[in-house]
Amino acid sequence: MRWRDVSGLTAFALVALITVAWWGLALWPLGNDAPAWLARTQYVCFGTQPDGLPDASGWLALILQPALMFGESMLRRLRALARTGAGRTLFAGVAAAVLVGIGAAGKRVVTAGRWNPAVTALGSADLAVYERLDRPAPGLRLTDQHGETLTLERFVGRPVLLTF
Repeated sequence: MRWRDVSGLTAFALVALITVAWWGLALWPLGNDAPAWLARTQYVCFGTQPDGLPDASGWLALILQPALMFGESMLRRLRALARTGAGRTLFAGVAAAVLVGIGAAGKRVVTAGRWNPAVTALGSADLAVYERLDRPAPGLRLTDQHGETLTLERFVGRPVLLTF
């Protein structure tokens, strides 16, 4: 097996592990004895509702996260890996694991309760701390691609998306 195949397998395995952890965090049912930080984490990351399931944006994050972790380079390596016997075996195992995971997620959705005691126990005041859209943005001075200073005051009254 060549180094490129090993690096492709390793990257694929990391994406699979991250995805399993992400889905586990989102869908793990919390009881009355759940730590507050875990309930807050589910709420902040996935918009967990009182029934213990993510809201629409949380489901989008869960579904899109694995796909967005694959870059063109990784996809090329995985296509090459799929032409080998070991790669086909790996992909068959991953497909089986995905089917088991879909079944487990489906069972969790079907058996979701009417309320999640951990989220209810936190109270809306504790969870509201994480809302960000109702606060004014802090002062910010950046240099744009032309070397000119840019401030948020220039965009007052308009929505702004800032990314780095």
